[in-house]
Amino acid sequence: MAWFLTKPSFCKVLYNQIVIAMKKIFFIGLSLIVVLSSCLKTPKPAPVGEAKLRYVHAASGVASQNFFVDGQKLGMTSIVYGQTSASSTVQSGGRNFVFADEATNAVTGGTSGSLEIGGNYTIFLIKDLEQKPAAYGIGENLTAPETGKAKVRFMHFNSFLNNSVSIGISGGTTPLEPALGFGKITNYFQVPPGTKFTVTATGVTNSPEIDFGIVADKIYTIWLGGNASTDLRAFYYTSN
Repeated sequence: MAWFLTKPSFCKVLYNQIVIAMKKIFFIGLSLIVVLSSCLKTPKPAPVGEAKLRYVHAASGVASQNFFVDGQKLGMTSIVYGQTSASSTVQSGGRNFVFADEATNAVTGGTSGSLEIGGNYTIFLIKDLEQKPAAYGIGENLTAPETGKAKVRFMHFNSFLNNSVSIGISGGTTPLEPALGFGKITNYFQVPPGTKFTVTATGVTNSPEIDFGIVADKIYTIWLGGNASTDLRAFYYTSN
């Protein structure tokens, strides 16, 4: 009789084991929830700040253009071939850029990209070698030139000319860039103030000397356009 009073029944032992098992399952499940919740936390949003942006009309034969960032018009006025807008402040991060015909609002060309906080950028409207308008974006390097010099780089955007272009300093014997292909951009060159340049290419008959009155401590981007395969014209803007 005493044995039955001190030893638990089979049912009670089974019940205790079930309770212990359920507790283990509960704590395992709780641990999984904690782990999963840490994995599924909403990531912190990327920091947002200001960037600088300008746009350039480099598409020969294309009408006056307006420029839009994420559907919002940037700048007060449209630009025509050869013109560069003023630099505007925009929000950093992923953005969509569109050129649109001033008269019809029809989209001419567009692109997208991510702007870094404090970055400086330029978006070009160009024509490709099939004479189709397209947008082309580059970053600006605002590192100061060497003391007493200017920084200059070149871009080839003459869509009628598939030949490479040779760029040199007037009176010099060695080219700065012997073969700049269409749609390409050179590194920056450090040059003295007042430097003049020559550009030549096979088949080009109209290629005047480039003289923009280069000033010390300024940063120049010179882009080459034209209205025919025999024609080379130079345009520029300064980044600082």
